[in-house]
Amino acid sequence: MSPSAMHFAPGAKAHALLGKRLSQGDYRALMGMRDMGQFVDYLRSHTAYRTVLGSSERIVHRNQVELRMRKTLYEHYEKFFHYYRDAYRDFFKILFMRYQVENIKLFVRGILRGETFNAGEDHLIRSKVYLAMDYDLMARAGTLQELVKALEGTPYHDLIQIYLSQETKEQLFFIEMSLDGFYFKSLGRAIQGLGRTDAALMGELLGRNVDLMNLQWIYRAKKYYGLSPEVILNYTLRQGRRFKYKELKTLSYLSSPAEVGEAMAVSDYRSLLSGGELYLQRNLQRYIYRLMEELLRRGRGTLMVPVAYLHFLEYEIQDLNSIMESIKYGVGEPGVYLIREFEERGWGFGH
Repeated sequence: MSPSAMHFAPGAKAHALLGKRLSQGDYRALMGMRDMGQFVDYLRSHTAYRTVLGSSERIVHRNQVELRMRKTLYEHYEKFFHYYRDAYRDFFKILFMRYQVENIKLFVRGILRGETFNAGEDHLIRSKVYLAMDYDLMARAGTLQELVKALEGTPYHDLIQIYLSQETKEQLFFIEMSLDGFYFKSLGRAIQGLGRTDAALMGELLGRNVDLMNLQWIYRAKKYYGLSPEVILNYTLRQGRRFKYKELKTLSYLSSPAEVGEAMAVSDYRSLLSGGELYLQRNLQRYIYRLMEELLRRGRGTLMVPVAYLHFLEYEIQDLNSIMESIKYGVGEPGVYLIREFEERGWGFGH
């Protein structure tokens, strides 16, 4: 099957879904809501989320809305998975691995911080197409050793086991970095099996993501953990587009986070520290959002169309969560925290 024929059905589906994203007016209206009742009523009456939230059930808790949106996101991943075969199906499996990695991080954090986590159907989404995980057994783990035991037979077992004896304040951070590294390496291998055009587009997206993660990691490692340059370099990812090993080594051996910030300022990623460190994560996501729009324009009729839709949907759900938090805690202007760029005189990269 030719690439254009292979992407026709999922591309048409993704284009239709892209047209249902929230508009500028929807964002403005939702940011003006005073309580969750108004928020849910608007989504039901004016947006495509009516099918997610139902027509009549009373929903007053933010977690209820978030869970239903996340379920919808995962369902879309699985639907696109079924459109494809062979290497493309493997690629979507690896994309879904990211959510599995985040689930494991939740359990690790809970154990190391002495918190409990409910793995029930109402709290944790379970994939039907990727590696089966016994989340109920993982939820019963009271120690990191017990969690590692519950992960036997999965690729995550060895990744965490090596840190069992390293009971330091950085233990959680190292485990999370190891899991992230495994995901990105797996994604890089999956991309190599795609057709030339799809591999080039996905490779650029991966490379930019890795650059951003490395910059964030090096900056925060120097500011908050006081790690040696050798350790910092060891935990960098090597699939970056702009920063290869030589550049990563130079960054790792800089003496202060301020110098890392100066290096960002003269690179392609100068916008990351715009507004200060408070907005670092938001700026990172905004960068990827803009990149996705650019790649979507260049990648019509390719794998980029469903991939872009899935990214945009995920970011939209994050923005809705930010607005819900502002309603709950009475934050006056949630717009500055949104991934979609909202400015006083109009919208940046939205509708």
